[in-house]
Amino acid sequence: MRSGLRPHTLRKYQQVQDAYDAGFTTGAEISEYLDIPRSTVYRALQHLDLASKPPPENRRLYCDCPSSALPEILLPGPSWTAEFRGFFYGEGYVGLGNETQSYNPKMTINLRLDDEDILQEIVSVLGGGVCYPRKCYSDQFRNSRPQARWSASGWPLCLAILEETGLAYGHLPAKKRDDIALFHKAILARYQLPFWLYPDERVILHQYYLDLIEIKRYRL
Repeated sequence: MRSGLRPHTLRKYQQVQDAYDAGFTTGAEISEYLDIPRSTVYRALQHLDLASKPPPENRRLYCDCPSSALPEILLPGPSWTAEFRGFFYGEGYVGLGNETQSYNPKMTINLRLDDEDILQEIVSVLGGGVCYPRKCYSDQFRNSRPQARWSASGWPLCLAILEETGLAYGHLPAKKRDDIALFHKAILARYQLPFWLYPDERVILHQYYLDLIEIKRYRL
């Protein structure tokens, strides 16, 4: 199997391989036998070259799937929203992940640990979570301090945050606004693609992934 997959994903794929070898040859049979979602089974079958195409029922557009519904976000008020936007333009990050070619979108803010209360406030309003990245701290680097990170991921949550907070719109010529505009465009493109992607459709998201890397390069 391809290295770089997360351990729990590797275990799931190995379970699917074992079930296939045991005589369960269809996605429905394997899903029922292992009690795991069909989408996971079909992804594993494709990865293992045991199935060339996804089932027809998963070819509907992503925007028509129940999992694409946007979560409800209740903002405290215009001043909070404006403050969050300015804060995100200064400290935020947007990008697409490529660990398993799912291109899952993510939005993050990294701060010093003593500013964690800001991140917890964002979680209480927008969702997501706070993690504490491991980092090597040394007296050689005076500015090296423990970090906390707010992170939101998933197509519906990221789209809801962009739309509700107005991050995708605005007037000031901040460079990060270009990053966010491209990120927003990538999410909207995903909503117009099928739930289950063929390789040539996955290329569309891969190009957005590359464009988001390129647009972040520092230029005068």
